[in-house]
This record gives sequence, structure tokens and C-alpha cells, in this order.
Amino acid sequence: MPNVTRDLQHVVMENQTEPAIEGDDPLAFSTLWTRTDAFAGALQDRNITADDAVAIQLSDPEPFLVAVLGALRNGSVPVTIPGDLGTSAVTTAVTESGAKAYVTDRTRFLSVLNRTDDLRVAITTDTDARMGVDMATVLENDGINGTGSRTGIDVVRRSNDDPALIAYDDRDGTDPVGIRYTHAAVRAATQMGSTLHGADADDYSYLGVLPLANPLESCFGALAAIFEGGRYQRLPDWHPDDLRAVLRTRPIDRTVLTRTQYEQLEGLESTDEDRIAVLESVTDLEWSTQSSAVVAPSDDVRRLFGTAETGITHVADAEDDGLESVGLVTTAGGGGDADAFLVRTPAAMEAYVDRPDETAETVTTSGGDRWLRTSALASVVSTTPVRR
Repeated sequence: MPNVTRDLQHVVMENQTEPAIEGDDPLAFSTLWTRTDAFAGALQDRNITADDAVAIQLSDPEPFLVAVLGALRNGSVPVTIPGDLGTSAVTTAVTESGAKAYVTDRTRFLSVLNRTDDLRVAITTDTDARMGVDMATVLENDGINGTGSRTGIDVVRRSNDDPALIAYDDRDGTDPVGIRYTHAAVRAATQMGSTLHGADADDYSYLGVLPLANPLESCFGALAAIFEGGRYQRLPDWHPDDLRAVLRTRPIDRTVLTRTQYEQLEGLESTDEDRIAVLESVTDLEWSTQSSAVVAPSDDVRRLFGTAETGITHVADAEDDGLESVGLVTTAGGGGDADAFLVRTPAAMEAYVDRPDETAETVTTSGGDRWLRTSALASVVSTTPVRR
């Protein structure tokens, strides 16, 4: 299949005037598509083309999604960077990925520019541009469908195996690790996300609480909703009272929280809990050696389990006794590696960025298929795929 943004193109044609991103000034699907076109055109104007990386470190969801989708539409590779990373870590991410553009709302972005060689432009939002270019100015062009040599180009064609996203995972005590996904993996994540959240209605609404730099939130959450023709809405600042107010006053179908955030909520009505999913660390699963079965949490919310590398692998519903697998998990076997498991899901990563040894340790072939070796899922044993 071609560039993953083709999926969005079809949705836009059917929902042109409907809001894609909710907020004080909702952004319609047609406007979102036009801005991604302009962003792609701005990249091409600066000779940033297919496979070139575009680093994105933004807190505002609207420019974040415009930049991600615009880069994808251009055939480029968006590189998402957590907002709380320091200058040194950001510089590492930009350098490792070879980013040609850096889209940011950080005030001190010049420190990154001065420390990297490949960057051609800094695109800024909500900050003094200085040596960069303001996002509004960047979007003032005819897009990749403008006049001249670009006439007729709608979406730069890519293949399933071409890189589509690099997400930097902020790991405590270590340098951030870049995780690369293909177009096929991003498409699978958006499709699985809409299935997991039940996004089968035209007016589906997803409330984003987790940072969009988190690939599970961006692909399985925000993009899954938008690619389904639904609405993405961002909770500006996390606070239990704010979330309760939104759930009780707006037609939200699903939101995903961390376990810590969920534990901070009190006084929820059952209708509120029905719309909440909790993104769990896979190590929180309880393994029963006596019954050889996973014990699902008892709370009245849906539980999602997975890692940035594997994507969502398991789902626990309150009304069910067991745990559903959304991929394949099996024992690694051999070599006495009892705590390692092999995971295969369509939304799994391709490789780590600039870490060939770590990639070789993680990605393996078994039975002619590509698997990810992980100890994080050592508490899960499932050999029957429920959803693929």
C-alpha cells in the first residue's frame, strides 16, 4: 500500500467541514489537509524530500499533527521528541536521526542549531523566531500541489517498508532511544487503535491526555481517531478535576491514562469509567504459575498493555476474565533465556536508530517470521492471536 497519509486523504473527502481537531478554534479536516500540503511544500522549497528526517518537539497538538502529517505527505520521516528533553538529549536525537528541519516551541532552540550540522531550518511556534522561521510564515506557500514542477503531486508515494516515523523514548537514566517504524507499522497502529477504542462512529471523539510524542498515544490514539473520521481533542494540562469536567460535559468516547493518573481520579461515575482506558506497563500483569493464565485487573476500565517497541499487545476488559492478545507472543526458547519472549505484531518497530547492536539483540527471525525479543512481556504467555 502507498503512503499512510493516503488513508487520511480519503477520510478528508468524506468529512471536509467536520472538525478533525477540537479546541477553542476547531480545525476542520479540509483545513488540516490544506495545512499539511503547505507544510510539505515548505519542506520541498528547502530541498527536504523523501526519507529526510524532520524533528518535531511541540506541545500544541495542532502544529504537532500538521508537522507530522505534512512531513509524511512529503515522503519525509517525522521525528517526535518529548517536550521535557534537555538541549543535550535533543541534540543527540536530531544528530542521530540526521534531521534536516527542527520544528519546536522551545525558546532556546539556537543551542540545538549550533550543535548540529545537518539542520537546514528551524521552524518555530509560540516563540521568537530569531534565526528560525515562524510556522505561520512556513505555511504561506502553494504546497506540493502548487504551480511549476510540483503540479499534480498530491502525496509523495512511499512503500510499506519505507520509514514513516521515528519516536524518541525518554528512558530514565539513559540517553533517549530513537525507535523507527515503517509506513506499514504506522498504518497497522492506527487501524488497531480505532478497533481497540471502538471508533466505528462518524462522530467518534478521542480525548488526548498523554503527550503526543509518545508513539502509543500519537498512533493508537490521535491518528487512529482522525484516520477514522473522528475528532481529536487535547486536555491542555493534566488535572483530575479537569478530566472529570470534560468527561461529564463533552461527548468523549475514549481517553487513555497512565495508571498513576487513573489512581488520582475519585468520584467517577460508571459512565465516566466506561470511556477510560489505562495504559499499563506490561510488568504490571500478574502471572499465575499455578493456572498458567493471566490475571486481568479488576477495575471497571479497559487496560492496554504494550511497549513503544511492540505497540499494544494485550487488552484486558473489565467484563472479561482473561486477557486478549492483539498480536502473537511466544516463549523465546533455547539458551536458557527463560525470561525472554518473542513478540510479533503488525505495529512493531523496525529498528532502533543508530544502535545496530541493540537492534540485533532485539529483532530476530524465527520460523521465517520477524519477531521482537523482549523481557518486558515475560509475565505474558499467549499463542493465539485475537486481532491482527
